[in-house]
Amino acid sequence: QRAGAYYQAKVCEALVLLLDATASSEQCSRCASASSTGIVTSACALIEGNLAADLSTRAISAALHIGMSTLIQAFHDVKHTTPQAYVRTARLERAKLILASGCTSIAEVAAQVGYRNQGAFSEAFRRYAQVTPSRFRRSAPPHP
Repeated sequence: QRAGAYYQAKVCEALVLLLDATASSEQCSRCASASSTGIVTSACALIEGNLAADLSTRAISAALHIGMSTLIQAFHDVKHTTPQAYVRTARLERAKLILASGCTSIAEVAAQVGYRNQGAFSEAFRRYAQVTPSRFRRSAPPHP
């Protein structure tokens, strides 16, 4: 009987410790979430304002004075993506806007959104939009 009571007490103790650890973990994740949101907000502003610049994860984290792993984790927590996937999407969305205006060559669009090589830009754009940049430009409604 003593052994049964002892084991029952140990199981209860383990459950209390587990519940306490879970509650602490949830509080920490809420704190991390607030911190992550601030990091991602700053990173997104930096990215959107500097699409032609070097936007490697290393460059972004250096500009924000944080570690690369902190930046990557923040993007994972808040945007459910990586910093580089976000950069790629931001660049290609901006390219769509510029292409729709019809006033800029594809090489210039590529340079404006951070691609040093027009071929690499065209391939990335085709994978993203399922259409080439020139075909996208032809099919885009006229820009006022």
